Formats: sequence, C-alpha cells, structure tokens
Amino acid sequence: MTGTVTGVMALGKSDEYKDPATSIEDRRELKDSGETLRTVSTATVIGGAVAAAGAGALLFFTDWGGKEQATVVAAPFDGGAAVMVGGRF
Repeated sequence: MTGTVTGVMALGKSDEYKDPATSIEDRRELKDSGETLRTVSTATVIGGAVAAAGAGALLFFTDWGGKEQATVVAAPFDGGAAVMVGGRF
C-alpha cells in the first residue's frame, strides 16, 4: 500500500511538472522529489512482493506433521501494511 501511495504522489508531481504555469525553479524541485518518490514506490512494491513470496514459500514448504507450528499475520496500518511470519520448529 505504501508503494501505491508514493506512486500516486509521484504521478501528482508529474502532472504539476507538466503544467505550463510552473516555474523553472519549481520544476527542478518537482523533478527531484518526483524521482525520489518513484524510487521509493518501486522499492516498497518490490519489497512487499518479496516478503509475500517468502511467506508463501515458508507456508508451502513447512512440514506440518509433528509439533511444528507456523503463524502468519497480516495487518493494515496507516500508510501501509505489515506481515509477520513466525513459527516453532
């Protein structure tokens, strides 16, 4: 979710950058902040996908016969979400 929010913010900066009424100085600042937001957005989306794939792999490859226990908790927060994976082996 954080990646989506920062991506939308980057698109907003892009629209403001393309506005002919925007001064050259403001365009420089918008370009820098827009590129930073784009990078953060990409990194958080990739990080979330890697975490989800890791949690899925742990659940799929865990041997459930015996005393092993695995727990997966996902919770939304303001500005993002959290996934916790835990287990006893």
